Amino acid sequence: MTPAVRAARAAGIDFEVHRYRAAAHATGFGDEAARALGVDARQVFKTLVVRLDGAALVVALVPVAMSLDMKRRARCAGVKRAQLASTRQAQRSTGYAVGGISPLGRRKRLPTFVDETALAFSRIDISAGRRGLELALRPADLPTLCRGVAAELAVWNRLPERRRTSRPQWRRCYDPLARHCRCSRRETDVLPHIHLRDPARRRR
Repeated sequence: MTPAVRAARAAGIDFEVHRYRAAAHATGFGDEAARALGVDARQVFKTLVVRLDGAALVVALVPVAMSLDMKRRARCAGVKRAQLASTRQAQRSTGYAVGGISPLGRRKRLPTFVDETALAFSRIDISAGRRGLELALRPADLPTLCRGVAAELAVWNRLPERRRTSRPQWRRCYDPLARHCRCSRRETDVLPHIHLRDPARRRR
């Protein structure tokens, strides 16, 4: 039993432990877990250790279908810059090996931020402290378990593919999560979104 599972049991929350066979040489640990368990990648959250200005460490939970936006992470902590901690820092501060870092049962209590997309699901999967082991729990239990605070942290890894057409030509917006389009500055509720290529700009 890992420290993460013990922490969940001690808190008396409702959770499930899921096991899968971890590949020996896999690198995308979160994607591997989503595929093996047949779970939507938006519901599987990876645990990242981030170093802020002044060398302070914090933890960020983001979906494996998305990437941590360092500018947003820094803004949430009230600092100018943030970057991923080194493998050594992550392992020493949490007590877990990379690929199995869990937000629960860590060696050190670090400030924890959870991407707000977690609130859209009744249950999410997080690492149980070892590769091949996941915990399914309610996002609402994270504040109790690790003092997790919901925040806007992540951006989509990639935009959905479009069928190739000769006309019209499309170009992708640089910020798929922008509330206002960076190209036309019009409000849009289609996330992510694309726009027609500007004919005037194309002729230049």
